[in-house]
Amino acid sequence: MAFLEIRGLSKTFPGATALDGVDLSAEGGEVHALVGANGAGKSTLMLVLAGVLSPTAGEIRLAGVPVAFSTPRAAMEAGVSIVYQETSALPEMTVAENIFLGRGGSSTAITCLSTLPPRSAGLPSPASSSSRSRGRSRSPRGS
Repeated sequence: MAFLEIRGLSKTFPGATALDGVDLSAEGGEVHALVGANGAGKSTLMLVLAGVLSPTAGEIRLAGVPVAFSTPRAAMEAGVSIVYQETSALPEMTVAENIFLGRGGSSTAITCLSTLPPRSAGLPSPASSSSRSRGRSRSPRGS
């Protein structure tokens, strides 16, 4: 039995079907990537899984137990959350600190961050990094 099982998941909006009978299984510790064209339903699937949207049909199971998250908080309490695509990360914070920002109370964030390993001595701290780079790739202009 997979840790995460999605069976027959559908999500419709007025005039559009975003998900139509999606099936997905994932074992604990696996890493998966969703790849598809714009409008294929990748974001909708993640929003349903994280409790932001409710499915129109289908079932989600975690460790064999059916779940139906009515809010992102309910999903987080069950251990499911999304790292949203966000281009305005705080440059003075590490990637991990940005990911955990806003999750739980400040004591929760501090507890989570205190368990992270120290930064590698060979890497610059975010405060000393160039404010222009911020982790985004840049393509040369005019090519």
